[in-house]
Amino acid sequence: MLNKEGTWKKLLELGIVQGEMPANQLNLTDVILKGIDLNDTLLDGIDLRGKDLSGTKFIGAHLVGANLSRANLRGASFIGTFLHNANFEEADLNGACLSTAELNSTNMHRANLWGVISDGQILKERILKVQTLGELI
Repeated sequence: MLNKEGTWKKLLELGIVQGEMPANQLNLTDVILKGIDLNDTLLDGIDLRGKDLSGTKFIGAHLVGANLSRANLRGASFIGTFLHNANFEEADLNGACLSTAELNSTNMHRANLWGVISDGQILKERILKVQTLGELI
């Protein structure tokens, strides 16, 4: 499903979007996404800043270059998600799961990382004094 058409079909089935697939970037600004299943979707470059995405599942999704700044991501699941160059600045990731997520060059500046799980460890312990997360070791 990791293609634009497959992602559009999934969003249609969930009742998140209507009509024909846009030629340009998806606009989900006015859509409620809290707690839904966005597993295996292609959402590269999407702007989800400030949205309530608590409990949302992004397992195996592509969010390369996505803007998730100031988003509520409490309890969200990013297992195996591609998050290269994603922006989580000031996002609330309390209790989110980032196990096996690809986090290269991901901005976590001033994000709430309390209780975040990454490969079975608490992420906060690993980047305690780091403002911008480059690569997790």
